[in-house]
Amino acid sequence: MIIYVYGTGCGAGDLVDSALPIEKVEGFIESKPECETFMGKPVLSPEEAAERDYDLVIVTSRAADAIEKRCMQAGMDREKFFFLKNSWEIRDRSRAIQAAKEALGEEYLARIRRKNRVIQTISDGRTDLFLEEDYENDYVRIKTLELIARRLANVPGAVAELGVYRGQFASCMNRLFPERTLYLFDTFEGFDPEELERGFRRGEQVSGQEIRDVSETSKKEVRNVLEVSGQEIDGIHVSPLGAGRHGTNPAKSIPRRTAGEGLEAAHKKTSLDLVREKLTFPERAVFRPGLFPKTAEGVEDHFALVSLDVDLEESTLAGLRYFLPRLSEGGLLLLHDFGNDRLPGVSRAVSRYEEEIGKMLPAVPLCDRNGTLVITGRV
Repeated sequence: MIIYVYGTGCGAGDLVDSALPIEKVEGFIESKPECETFMGKPVLSPEEAAERDYDLVIVTSRAADAIEKRCMQAGMDREKFFFLKNSWEIRDRSRAIQAAKEALGEEYLARIRRKNRVIQTISDGRTDLFLEEDYENDYVRIKTLELIARRLANVPGAVAELGVYRGQFASCMNRLFPERTLYLFDTFEGFDPEELERGFRRGEQVSGQEIRDVSETSKKEVRNVLEVSGQEIDGIHVSPLGAGRHGTNPAKSIPRRTAGEGLEAAHKKTSLDLVREKLTFPERAVFRPGLFPKTAEGVEDHFALVSLDVDLEESTLAGLRYFLPRLSEGGLLLLHDFGNDRLPGVSRAVSRYEEEIGKMLPAVPLCDRNGTLVITGRV
């Protein structure tokens, strides 16, 4: 079977790590290819792919509508597409839209339809801040951010993101808080290789314990932490990274050459300049490239809002330790991936921090795509 993967981001990386070995991938497709190869395979435009033979195109991006239109215009075969994300839709049940425009006016109709979508949101009348594609990746998360901006209007402090990646969420924060300093902490080159190795390689520490020393119960958790396909720990076959608690049958696990290879490759597709170009108010941004928390040295601000999105346990714990004591009264910290079974180190970092401070954090989990945890107030 000739398989192409549409996308070269985190979705593609997770697919390769969890279910589809890179050896089975003929190549990757991007609407606007940024590089000639990804993980050693060619990256094609839809027009180039249309000229190739293929049996299956697996779409890993959430921009399903735009990708479908682009590929159909290029002459690709719609019947050979499988959408991993946004394969289900919540559609507007109204059909007489044109007649309603004539009767009610376009301005009123646009306002009322926005207000009555999945989540009703008030954003001080700034209805043109975001495009549809901003919402498509994670509608609940972005709509929640809009409401948070309104709530924090009178809370002093800067805003910050630790774990910027390609800057999509940072650009939303920048637009919603145009008068505030936006601190952006990231390597802007991908993961720290040493931390990635500690988190995903066999024989390294998992929450301070060596694999050979953990209890029988803990060994079951190791299956959800480490990507050691094709190997066993005291008779327990370890499934691939990405299988999660309800993932693939360990007996059917596909051997992988390198733990987290796809995750690592996808996160290298960033740069400081790429992020800067996405900001509406780049003059408000303070870039702190390098390894955290060393890059926070000299920062004396307190924070009204912090986005913490670093995927791995040690960096998450470092972020909690640094930012929570520095939140302004009434400030919020948004911890991404708290409910993401593919990145269990995030929730473990929360448990470790709560053990350190001797109490549970005041927090509410969201039902967004990766289960963001909203931590309220200074700790």
